[in-house]
Amino acid sequence: MRLIECDIVVDATGRGHRARRWLAAIGYPAPEETTIGLDTAYSTANFRRPENYSGEPLVFITGPAPHFTRRGYVITIENGTLLVSLIGRFGDYPPTDRDGFLGFASELHSDLAYRIIKDGEQLTPIAHHRFVGSAQRHYERMVRWPNGFLVIGDALCHFNPIYAQGMSAAAVQAEILREVLSEYTERSQSLEGIAASFFNRAAEFNKTPWDLAAGFDFAFPQTRGTRPPGIEDRARYFAALDMLAQEDEGVRRLMIEVFQLVKPLSILQQEPLRSRVTALKH
Repeated sequence: MRLIECDIVVDATGRGHRARRWLAAIGYPAPEETTIGLDTAYSTANFRRPENYSGEPLVFITGPAPHFTRRGYVITIENGTLLVSLIGRFGDYPPTDRDGFLGFASELHSDLAYRIIKDGEQLTPIAHHRFVGSAQRHYERMVRWPNGFLVIGDALCHFNPIYAQGMSAAAVQAEILREVLSEYTERSQSLEGIAASFFNRAAEFNKTPWDLAAGFDFAFPQTRGTRPPGIEDRARYFAALDMLAQEDEGVRRLMIEVFQLVKPLSILQQEPLRSRVTALKH
């Protein structure tokens, strides 16, 4: 074992983080957690882009929840390659063999992904990942905390990966940490209390991607977890928004910007979009 003296230790070890074990070893309680049980899986492979393909750089295929649990993405990446990801929930998982993969793609709400890749060259093996749940660890609620110890990224809060928020959220948390460190440095303060400053700001930020993902996930009755007040209405709103996005390119682009944390969640509730979504709810 090697002893390294430092001012700050940051646990950025991801979903399998060790902070709770380390805290228990020095007499601190575990943080409160908010969890959502998801039972989600996705299979992903790269395909050569067909020469005649001139579609959108991002194709997103879904159907209205809770009737459709499957979804798919076809994303144009570098070197004439398409990244194709198929997603299923609650035991209806995408296969890892080519025939099964293509069959699953053909049975999405639209068979567009299947038509794009059915005769294409598969460039990579099909990777498969299961994801059982999201977790938000409320370190901001801790009464006692070891000074100079911080937790960030998936170790702090991890979301359903099908919404592609994890790296964006971690990047924003890193920006928050830089801001907090800069403030302490400019004031020539010690680092006493830096954990509370960071965790409070990070928790405020995490609320946006967490609420966004939860709104879609709780549209399915099989999703486990304590449903926050008003979540049923929010889930219906997001399900209707999902339906609208299938027909409206502008809404699709707006949703992508919100999911990637480029624009605030509140923009999805603004007029005239809200009236259009509300009309679909009924």
